[in-house]
Amino acid sequence: MKYRFPTAELLCDYAPDSGKLGLKEVMNEESKGDIALAIGKKTSGESYCDDLATMPNLLIAENVNGGRTVCLNVILTNILFRYSPEEVQLILMDLDRGMFDPYNGLPHMLFENAVGDPGRILNVFRFLCKTVEDRMGLLLSSNAADIKEYNALSESKKLPRYVVVFNDLYRMMKDPAMGWEFEKRLIYITGRAAQTGIHLIVSTQSPTPDVLTQAIVNSFDTKFGFRVMDDRSSDLVISSAAMADLRGKGDFYAIKGAEKFRCQCAYVSDEEVDAVTGFIRENNKGTFKKRLIASVLEKEASDLSLNNEKEEKCYWDMMKTCYQKGEVSCSYLQRRFGKGYNFVCNVIEYWEKRKFITPPDGQKQRKICCPESVFNALYLTKYGGAVD
Repeated sequence: MKYRFPTAELLCDYAPDSGKLGLKEVMNEESKGDIALAIGKKTSGESYCDDLATMPNLLIAENVNGGRTVCLNVILTNILFRYSPEEVQLILMDLDRGMFDPYNGLPHMLFENAVGDPGRILNVFRFLCKTVEDRMGLLLSSNAADIKEYNALSESKKLPRYVVVFNDLYRMMKDPAMGWEFEKRLIYITGRAAQTGIHLIVSTQSPTPDVLTQAIVNSFDTKFGFRVMDDRSSDLVISSAAMADLRGKGDFYAIKGAEKFRCQCAYVSDEEVDAVTGFIRENNKGTFKKRLIASVLEKEASDLSLNNEKEEKCYWDMMKTCYQKGEVSCSYLQRRFGKGYNFVCNVIEYWEKRKFITPPDGQKQRKICCPESVFNALYLTKYGGAVD
């Protein structure tokens, strides 16, 4: 069924003396891009419209009520107004729970509802890392530079872009069991966003060095800095103390690469968000992949994540050995790596799911079905060293 887009009548007109820059006003401005966003206005009076595809990720920080939550709603409302679920799918995660409830059940939602459990959130990031690898393989095998070029070349179903919004970093980064892996996977995804069309928007109320590590800050080319209480937090986000001097109420600094400017974020009320999401639910039916949702959100998501980094490296090294030997031999892999039959069968099934190895065909031996150059490029991206 064709997606029925919401209309501007669902948004409010704010009087000039209200002190609010309505989203309806900035949405009327022409904005272009693969994920075009009308954010607000620069202090120069010029409208601030951007393209998430070129950002290609976004870090939003504050530690007082400066407008971060409204900014997230402005971004999400932009997407709902401009893009169908076939073009953009949303993955929303919120450890505070409740912020993203208005978006639950919308046809854009990949997992139907916002995810709020730390273990499930980590599984979502594991799933996203696998999706990045799968998409990189598709790009390489199609000689496409990025998702936009791949979709232009593809005669079959187009790949949707994923917009992944995560709020708030503090609890995940401070979790002793999951923090390290979460940070590593977050950085891995941000480095491949522009190519694969998986874009992260991460927000935090705790812009401190133990939460916003330097590695995380450096992985975001685009940052929105709302009001903070101290110079140190501001310096961590935008490399100056300017965020501490902001007045709040949507006043923020934007950094995109070497460019830095001050803006006023547009305003969208909770009532407007409810009106937009209510319209979409009434006029569009969501189709959700129940099997995918169950497999990713289960804490034991063994089909999507491996037990640890060492085991994952073994899976890749076994596949590398298959390429070097020119065949897929279960008995050889058992002897070569000293692993049991069940372990090797799991490895082969893992690579079959990712289209590197053919499915079983009676008594015939499985074959490698993906070019070695594709695997080598992925191996190099993941582990950095040359493939022997």
